[in-house]
Amino acid sequence: MAVPELKFFMESACHEATTAAEWRTDCGLSTLKIESLDAMTATNSTSTISGTSKFCEDSGRRASAWALILFTVTAIGLFVPAESANAANENRFAGQAVSNPSFEIAWTNLGNIVSDNDLDANTDKVPSGFDSDEIHSYLRSRNYGFTIPAGETILGIEVQVEVWDANATLDMDDSDARLAKADVPVGADRSIAGVWPSTRTVRTYGSPTDLWGTTWTPAEVNAAGFGFALQPRALSGGTGAIAQVDYHRIIVYYTGGTPTADLDLTKTDSADPVPVSTPFTYTLTATNNGPDAANNVTLVDTLPATVAFQLATPSQGGCVHSGEPFGGTVTCTLGTIANAANATVAIDVDAPSTPGGINNSATVSADETDPVAGNNTANEPTTIEAPVCPGGVVTTTVDSTTG
Repeated sequence: MAVPELKFFMESACHEATTAAEWRTDCGLSTLKIESLDAMTATNSTSTISGTSKFCEDSGRRASAWALILFTVTAIGLFVPAESANAANENRFAGQAVSNPSFEIAWTNLGNIVSDNDLDANTDKVPSGFDSDEIHSYLRSRNYGFTIPAGETILGIEVQVEVWDANATLDMDDSDARLAKADVPVGADRSIAGVWPSTRTVRTYGSPTDLWGTTWTPAEVNAAGFGFALQPRALSGGTGAIAQVDYHRIIVYYTGGTPTADLDLTKTDSADPVPVSTPFTYTLTATNNGPDAANNVTLVDTLPATVAFQLATPSQGGCVHSGEPFGGTVTCTLGTIANAANATVAIDVDAPSTPGGINNSATVSADETDPVAGNNTANEPTTIEAPVCPGGVVTTTVDSTTG
């Protein structure tokens, strides 16, 4: 999502326009205007808040500052989802719209609500002589394509809808506004009081903590039948009203506090079998299968008790050996391994001085939860064999008759 460019300027009775950092006041009511240019849609819009300066001086002199400004910008073409601690969110436009069931006033151009482009789904014009509180058909969006991970907890759902009354009758309002589960409107009605405006306006239904009077699972939110159903109505005197909707956008807030990274550890030896007392190398590879980055990755290799440690060389981070000269443990701090990336460690040792079999075991871990713990450990057996004399077996014959 592109980051909107925000421009700030002040207005007051004595000084109409300057920057937010340098403005003048007459100790009266001042206004901060926020002008946004949405890089995605090139849509200009302006939102306004008002307040009184913290430090007032004589008319025409510069005020020191506002001590604190708290504001929320809700403007055409500008959307910044709220953030909360230990929470994540996904926000998506509708992928499809349907109109059902059939009431007196029908919807057309349903496909226009899948993006913010000022192309609207719209109702037929309310005819003259209609009954009071003429109910429109539901405009229901679906097929959002959410991908909330299984096991997360849904914290709240917010819906952004750009609406307006194209004929500016100011005699249209919400009759019903509900989320849809499995293509059926459910839960609490979140209709907003007040008539639809005569200019394009974004209305927000629900909030980051609103579950709309029902329960939600990731599977229900990810399903194609999840969406939003909006039903406007024309009030008495609203002849000629035309309901216009540019888009439906839903923001789902969920716990999101448990990043996961599947670390997969493998190990090889440079030779097998290995003659006694001969140098060879263990190579360990820690691969992150994701989906998140693995942070503070630690690899611990427990060497066989009879090998002599020589050197550990990591591709990133550093390694320390304890327990010299034989066996011991190599501990490597590898830092961060990105999704689909890996880090390697080469450990040089000398083989034992006696023949037999040895086994090297290592583990890898990170701060993130690992959904596949079974591949965090790797073992590598190696056969140590006795030396072979060049040329084969040498036979010596002793003549007992000689002195």
